[in-house]
Amino acid sequence: MELIPTSLADSRAIEINHHGPSRRTDRNGYRLLGGFPPLPTDYMITAVAQGVVSKKSQGRGLFIIETRYTHCPGRAVFRLTDPQVTQRVTIVLERGETVHGYAEYQDKQPAVDIKIAAQPAWWHSSSTVDFVSPNPDGTFALSHILPGTYDISMAMLNSEGMPTTSRVISQRELPLDQGEPLLVQLPVSSPQGGASISGHLVVKGSETPGGVWVTATAPRVKNMTVHIPLISPIRKPVPFRLQGLKPGTYRLKFSGNRIGDLTLDDIVAPSDDLEVELHSLSHPRLEGFVLGELTEEPISQFQIRVRKLKTLRGANSMPSPKWITFHHPEGFFDIETAGPGIYQVQVLADGYAPNWSGPINTDENHSMLVSLSLGGTLKGRIIDQAGEPIDEAKVVPLSWAGDANPRTQHLFASEKGATRSTKGLFTLSHLPEGTESLKITHPDYALQTVEGIWVNSGRIAQVDDIVLRSGGIVEGFVLDEQDTPLANKTICFADATTGTTDDPSRRWATVVTDANGFYRASHLPTEDCYVYRNNLWKMRGVMRRLVIPKEGETIRLDFGGAFKVRGILEGQEGIISQRRMAIRELIPAHFECFTLTDESGYFCFSGIVPGTYNLVYEDPDSRQRWQNIASITILDEELDLGVVKEAEGSAQKSTNTLGIQTPPVSSAPQARRLGLKLPLLLQPPLHWTFISKADFLAGKLKLRIERGGKATELIIFEKGKLADGWQAMSMGENPKAGEIYFGFESSLQYLTTPEDTLELTLHVVKDLDGIGAMQTGVLPAGTYTAKGGYTLITDAWQVPEALKAMPEETVENFRKMYDFKAYLENLKPRWPLEITGDGGWLDPQRREQLERMLEQMKEEN
Repeated sequence: MELIPTSLADSRAIEINHHGPSRRTDRNGYRLLGGFPPLPTDYMITAVAQGVVSKKSQGRGLFIIETRYTHCPGRAVFRLTDPQVTQRVTIVLERGETVHGYAEYQDKQPAVDIKIAAQPAWWHSSSTVDFVSPNPDGTFALSHILPGTYDISMAMLNSEGMPTTSRVISQRELPLDQGEPLLVQLPVSSPQGGASISGHLVVKGSETPGGVWVTATAPRVKNMTVHIPLISPIRKPVPFRLQGLKPGTYRLKFSGNRIGDLTLDDIVAPSDDLEVELHSLSHPRLEGFVLGELTEEPISQFQIRVRKLKTLRGANSMPSPKWITFHHPEGFFDIETAGPGIYQVQVLADGYAPNWSGPINTDENHSMLVSLSLGGTLKGRIIDQAGEPIDEAKVVPLSWAGDANPRTQHLFASEKGATRSTKGLFTLSHLPEGTESLKITHPDYALQTVEGIWVNSGRIAQVDDIVLRSGGIVEGFVLDEQDTPLANKTICFADATTGTTDDPSRRWATVVTDANGFYRASHLPTEDCYVYRNNLWKMRGVMRRLVIPKEGETIRLDFGGAFKVRGILEGQEGIISQRRMAIRELIPAHFECFTLTDESGYFCFSGIVPGTYNLVYEDPDSRQRWQNIASITILDEELDLGVVKEAEGSAQKSTNTLGIQTPPVSSAPQARRLGLKLPLLLQPPLHWTFISKADFLAGKLKLRIERGGKATELIIFEKGKLADGWQAMSMGENPKAGEIYFGFESSLQYLTTPEDTLELTLHVVKDLDGIGAMQTGVLPAGTYTAKGGYTLITDAWQVPEALKAMPEETVENFRKMYDFKAYLENLKPRWPLEITGDGGWLDPQRREQLERMLEQMKEEN
């Protein structure tokens, strides 16, 4: 059998030592596995037994070998904390039973040109289980099934009959009662029931692209994409087909890693026999020389990694973030890029400070010269709250360990360049000149970061004492819908700026529930913290919550439970089955719970805590994936919503719908708290963040309020500090990028009226790197002025009827949001940023939704 070892703390389920030797057991079923880093969280070994079913020749010496499981997959969960101890685990594989089923398209036609798989919900591996093809009548059989929860997946087939990308479409308990067949309803139309676009690709050029993505787009219709693999050499046209489309006119886009982008407009579905000519491209290369700044002599041994700032043409693929080692007597390097674009390279060599090159445009095709300096040195001391020195604290510099991606360069991506404290003292050498950030970790203390430390090349700077605190504790149980504790479930902790990251190195903590479903995370910083479960988007139940750990205290936070919110989802043509739904907090991403409708459209959320939320459902036919149904208020009792209808946009029981009402505003001067956002480039959705908080605050931001011929001037920040009573807004989006958001709000109150005239002035002392939802950019140094009025101004907030029965804490939170506030966003002119790249902080899925929304708004306008 084959053994697949993974860490339950790793959301990506990357196989441990993946590039090592084969992990097949010997004739006695035994295998010794090594190379497991000691961790306080669990590992899992997945065991699969396969046999060859067929071997088909594809010509040119290529064969397709088809295998099938001979037993049900098995697993063993264990913990390794001592490198001197070898654990022995036993995995017993069983035959299981066969589950018969029927697969059909949305238009009730039997599904025949897809593949179906049932993967155990506990599965934690990047590999997949067996896919099976339905018979011509849509029936299929899933072998080797043991009782349990399974993710049911579908995979479309390409022109060669091979599965392309797969997706989970439902979650079921198998086998069904009394041998009942499994009905799988696919979220796509059949080739017969929908339209199709097909044709052939003719690839010109000497390079082999590897594969082509074909995407069909149309207004108010969800994109459809298929992947066409290309095998070298390409000697004849390659067929492609997009099926299950709605009849209409589409735009086709052809793209790939080594292929020139091509867009065809006004392609009518149905269409066939399209002949599309594509041209393969060789990737440009970056080359240059590395010299010592003082000696001007070549550095013969060094490391390089690459950052892509902007894609010029072709697929928006990103380079590997890994360091590449070079040995050359003349300090020469030559590296392939990820397609035409604008790049930077970071160079690192022993005895020198790392240095980023300037932007390099591959179209200009010239060599670069990177000089390395000795850099500067930081010295400091790590102490506890009693002033005692702390040994073995790890100190990591961001200039060495920061992420190479422009969107997340403010995050620590490794521990490169780290040192440890001795008797509390540490020294970091060879740091580049400029602003430095440090991350300090110790197993007995909460993580600490220190920002805005200035480094001078050739000098030693003393850092103020860094105090580590014990932090807070968060603990609780993970429960299913019957309040049964769930073992071996991963719980992750990360700050709100990092978000629900899949990378364990970027989290505050990762823990796994014990046999009683209990988890406990210690030494957490006392800041906003996302607590979430692995595999966030494919599961059912409570997935994410927000907590603020308290110093020296323990907070109880459970996930799940028997508390229910239920109903039936109905569309224009009847009930909607096998559809994902979610309950989300009105403040984005602070709370999320998922479920799935059954065959009768029934849905049931479990574990919802009292509050006011948005009820949404997933619409595969819409350009915006998640559609809002209603805002619902949940009290301390189970809630039956009855029938909720996707078309009406509101729950049938309207008493559950909450409306925030803004009462009339007094024209007399009234003391209000202020909130403002800088009038930057109209960059959807009007959010921007600046990477360097220190560089931003080094300037000056002034607000002038004119009323009745008199003016009041307020300094919001100046000379590196925010004024008393002012703070930067918390973005509340996920992921949030950068060091400081472009909005500010006051805790103090100022006299305001709706008729006030406002003038905002910003002094920028140096170019500011920033990142928005979809792009990165620079706000050049200079002085900017804008005038306008209030976007929203409120007096005392009136509590809606739907909230009056809520806990006082919830009501008070809304009061803080809406009570006596004046927001400044109606300012002109907009201050233009110089766009430097396409990589914003939106993930690809949300970016695609936003682009669709903007396109739809443009068309409707």
